Amino acid sequence: MKKGLWMIIIIGLGLAILAYSQESYKDLDVFSEVFSYVQQSYVDPSKTGSKELIYGAINGMLQTLQDPFTRFMTPQAHKEMETELSGQFGGLGIVITIKDNKLVVISPIEDTPAYKIGVKSDDWITHIDGTSTEGINLADAVAKLRGEPGTKVTITITRRKEPNPIIYTITRDVIKIKSVKFEILDDNIGYIRVSSFNNNTISEFNEAFNEISKANPEYIILDLRNNGGGTLQASVGVSGKFLSGGSLVVYTKGRENTPEIRYVAENSEPKVKAKMIILINGGTASGAEILAGALKDHKKGILLGKKTFGKASVQTVYNLSDGSGLALTTAHYYTPAGNLIHGKGIEPNIVVEEEQISEEKRKIIEKFEDGTFTEEFVENYATCTDKEIEQFIASLKKSGIELEKKYILRDIEKEKRELKGEKPSIVDMFCDTQLARAIEIIKAREFWKE
Repeated sequence: MKKGLWMIIIIGLGLAILAYSQESYKDLDVFSEVFSYVQQSYVDPSKTGSKELIYGAINGMLQTLQDPFTRFMTPQAHKEMETELSGQFGGLGIVITIKDNKLVVISPIEDTPAYKIGVKSDDWITHIDGTSTEGINLADAVAKLRGEPGTKVTITITRRKEPNPIIYTITRDVIKIKSVKFEILDDNIGYIRVSSFNNNTISEFNEAFNEISKANPEYIILDLRNNGGGTLQASVGVSGKFLSGGSLVVYTKGRENTPEIRYVAENSEPKVKAKMIILINGGTASGAEILAGALKDHKKGILLGKKTFGKASVQTVYNLSDGSGLALTTAHYYTPAGNLIHGKGIEPNIVVEEEQISEEKRKIIEKFEDGTFTEEFVENYATCTDKEIEQFIASLKKSGIELEKKYILRDIEKEKRELKGEKPSIVDMFCDTQLARAIEIIKAREFWKE
């Protein structure tokens, strides 16, 4: 190409950019005019502080994008976000989003006040302390739900298949997230649960894997249910335990003409060589979906459960000059096979429903487990024969507690372990339908026949 033609193109591009900038500045002139009129003439001058007006304008601008994951953070909110990623923060213990203009729970975080009281994935929070959440943005919702440990907040929830709203009054606590737990189950099956991805997850996962490896399990169940995500670095880092170094984990696509960014597994030894089942559900989101999608595409395990949430957009966090922050969606994530995760989710290989417990039944279970019924039974009948258990169930009915046998067996097992001085199991071998199906498949060896 001739030099003169290059110069014409460069000058043309420069003029186009300049024209675009000038047009933007004209629009900003209008904003400046409105800002000036409000500060000079609005009837209530106490509401016209420059910072409040500017922050409000920024929030209004971002709301026009109709993207709940793009948000402006005040200096305080920005600092809280950084604290959250460190693995400890104050609040209820739920991951939330705006979906179809509703404030929705992505997942409750295990062992937190919200989890213990019964908040579930896909619950719609309609009110916070009696105030409607209609039209609320994500930052304001987080601010209302968080608070000093020991203080209370009341949330009203609408849940599918529940005819009436559910009201929970929850005491806030310091949320300390241990993101990885593990256990060796019967038949030497390794079980690892990753409840979130934060700055401690990789080291915690390595510790869990090293301990489980001592038992040399042939099968591992990786539980990603109700994992609302977290840092991409942690998700990609954990993938290195399953995938060969250099294997594609996920890639991003942003605006046209912007390069794809590809994230690959790092070399990590030793690696998980056991056959795997990965548990997923509607509370599996973001970084957990990235890991699940990579394992599925690379055929490193069988995904069992329900379709994941479908939240996998890239938020680039910009640190602003006054300590505030901007989390801006700049791209979407795609699995190694090229499947868009955002809005689509990851489909399991085997669909298994979770047991849906009504609020009425939950209260009966809570009454039973909070009482001393099982403790007294185990102390008096250490053998726990089938006949003794049937008699126990009959006595419970007379006390007004009528439950399926599996809930009673679960509590008996818990009390027996406690009586022996053993740690409580982190799994529910009696009532977790998805875990039970995974173990059933492993024992049948039906998916690994040579």
